[in-house]
Amino acid sequence: MPRDDGFLNVDLEVGARSRAELVPLVDALHGKLFELFRGRIRGLYRVHYETNGCGRNASDTIHELAAAIEALNASEQRAWDAATMRDFNIGIELARGVRSVELAIDPDAIRRVAALGGRIAFTAYQAAAMPRGRLAGTGTRKPRSTHAPKRGRTAAPRRQSA
Repeated sequence: MPRDDGFLNVDLEVGARSRAELVPLVDALHGKLFELFRGRIRGLYRVHYETNGCGRNASDTIHELAAAIEALNASEQRAWDAATMRDFNIGIELARGVRSVELAIDPDAIRRVAALGGRIAFTAYQAAAMPRGRLAGTGTRKPRSTHAPKRGRTAAPRRQSA
């Protein structure tokens, strides 16, 4: 369930032109972070992660994800640097009747993301529009294989609101 501020989780979303560019990074993060998705979206080979536990807030979760990237060795760091997409994507739920939420990120978390060449993104989910069991914290998520999706199968990209 979301917290009072609507915070759900932070996903680390990394994308590169080719799968080969990310292999050292994927191998390094295996078992350290929970892999949500691996495959192609809009021309980028992407891998999405979250922490193995549910963070208390967005800042703490960003710090945990940043620590995993900061711990990479030189070849793994080159794979991170080669990625054209390095997003720390904060998921927020807008509960029925809620018109806005306010979520503060601490300055140290912002500095860490910037030092890693990443960016902070936000995805807001309208609770009334989501199928039951799809939002984080509902206890219905099953661990996914760390192997690439079967040919022709990809996850739906996140919707960006205008």
